[in-house]
Amino acid sequence: MKKIQKLSFLLIILSFSNFCSSNDKKIMLLNEEIDQLSQRFIVDKSLSFNSTLITKNGQDLEIRGKTTSKDLYNELMIFSDSLNLKFNVLLLPDSSLKDSIYGIVNVSALPMREDPSHLSQMVDQLIMGNTVKILHEKSNWYLIQNHYKYIGWITIPSVYRCTSEGIDSWLTQSKYMVNKVHSMVYSDSNKYSHPVTDLVLNSRLKIDRIASEWAKAHLPDGRIGYVKKSDLKNIQKPIYNTQLIQNILKSAKTMASKARLSLWTIQRTTLGILLAPTPPIHPIPKSRSCSPLAIKTPTTKAIYFITSSSTISESRISSSLPAGRDTG
Repeated sequence: MKKIQKLSFLLIILSFSNFCSSNDKKIMLLNEEIDQLSQRFIVDKSLSFNSTLITKNGQDLEIRGKTTSKDLYNELMIFSDSLNLKFNVLLLPDSSLKDSIYGIVNVSALPMREDPSHLSQMVDQLIMGNTVKILHEKSNWYLIQNHYKYIGWITIPSVYRCTSEGIDSWLTQSKYMVNKVHSMVYSDSNKYSHPVTDLVLNSRLKIDRIASEWAKAHLPDGRIGYVKKSDLKNIQKPIYNTQLIQNILKSAKTMASKARLSLWTIQRTTLGILLAPTPPIHPIPKSRSCSPLAIKTPTTKAIYFITSSSTISESRISSSLPAGRDTG
């Protein structure tokens, strides 16, 4: 009798083990399908966010996670319906953020990290006055997209959250940048007063009054202080005209012929214009590409890169550029 009970118990364990093994294999195969779908819609992981996968929810299987790709979201929904799976995927930006899905960096230098942890790898760095789009909130972190589309995590206190109107107002009124490697905002117009915050090169500020030596500065979060006038530069608005572009193309063809590049190569390329009030040239994000060919015109103080894009557009690759709200 004891032998029969023991055998029955072993059979139950074996069947349960086979069931679990079969379930795990099914999840593994389904997740491979999810990965293939993700690869179709997520071309560059630094410019998109996706954490979708299939997991067990009690006795059921569900697709869960987050993504910034609307096309992937829709495809996953179809995939879920076809297999009768539960669907628990959040399309970013998170709707719970409501209208306040934008932010302005309010610290001098802000690391963007791959994961919401101070130990995580830094993928980029933002500076005072840069604009971001907020995608999701987790504990003390925001998942954000910066002004040239990179995605990463930043700490919540480092950014002033606002609506699209707040971004428009900031970009319209913040017409000055810091032109020194390091500067300081003081509580009064003397360097012995209490420091409000430090500043780095190309930090963007709103200035409403300039005296002989000091300028009254407004920070993104509303703090007010004083900056040395000599540490600031006015942001010049870009000037576009057809003749300028034609002259650049002509110069590019001349330089390309000297470099033994074919006319076909030149005709298939267009100009990305990077307006830089002063050198140096800032790092180019991984998603952008340009040839070694560059032209500097001393009259406009601009650097022009030959890129493989299909339209003529202002490149947003430098943190020194005034960034628009188009971050999503």
